[in-house]
Amino acid sequence: MEISGDSSLNILIPLFENKEMAIRVLKSAIAFKKLQLSYNVNIIVSDDSKDRHLEVFLKTIDLYKNECIFISRENKINEVNAAVYNWNFLLSYSYKLNDTSHYMLLHHDEEICLNSSSEFSLNSELIILPLIGIARRRNNLLGILLFKYFIVHHPKLLYCFNIIGPCGCFINNQKMYFNTNLKWLVDVDFYLRIINKLVNRKKSITLNSNCSIKTYDNDSSITSKIDVSKILIEETRKIKIGQPYFFINYLLSIYKNRNL
Repeated sequence: MEISGDSSLNILIPLFENKEMAIRVLKSAIAFKKLQLSYNVNIIVSDDSKDRHLEVFLKTIDLYKNECIFISRENKINEVNAAVYNWNFLLSYSYKLNDTSHYMLLHHDEEICLNSSSEFSLNSELIILPLIGIARRRNNLLGILLFKYFIVHHPKLLYCFNIIGPCGCFINNQKMYFNTNLKWLVDVDFYLRIINKLVNRKKSITLNSNCSIKTYDNDSSITSKIDVSKILIEETRKIKIGQPYFFINYLLSIYKNRNL
């Protein structure tokens, strides 16, 4: 399998426990890979389950064995936030392959949905995809206009309005790691640091609708295991979102709760 080249996209997939979700996300990544002809697509998988049953199972299936690179994080420690350490493990591997490659972190409860048969282009420093499922407000015309305004002038408002979505929607080529001290806002912090870096350097940021990311409910997600209201306050302070942005988000949370 070819894993080098000047132009490439590394799809990083952290698996965890669920066999059905693992098969679904890998199938979608492989289908996407087969359509791309002008650059390499590397599917890099790390299994963060308690044992290696998923990795062993998938390696017995030729389709997955031939199309994916499995890497094992053998020397695990008692990490406070093991999932985020696993994401950084995948990023580190990706950077070692080619530190200028684009990459996408595609969680096991997500999948790539092909919106057209045309080839996907890596023509920007940062590419943001539409989201199917939860948090779809960016996909309409108003959402697109707000997104383009926020991302250039007030990127912290992306945090308040949740316009980006999960990590799979975020394709970029910046060398950056997730903050292992965060749980709830770990992706928000990651987005903001990369966006600010690119905006300050006047690099290109685009929306691409040739494919989208679909999310699924997942009982094993971090969200289901934490007190969101408490950790939101703690982590907002840690990443220095600022009181005006936190207040906007607080008001939006009240509005959403009243309309459930």
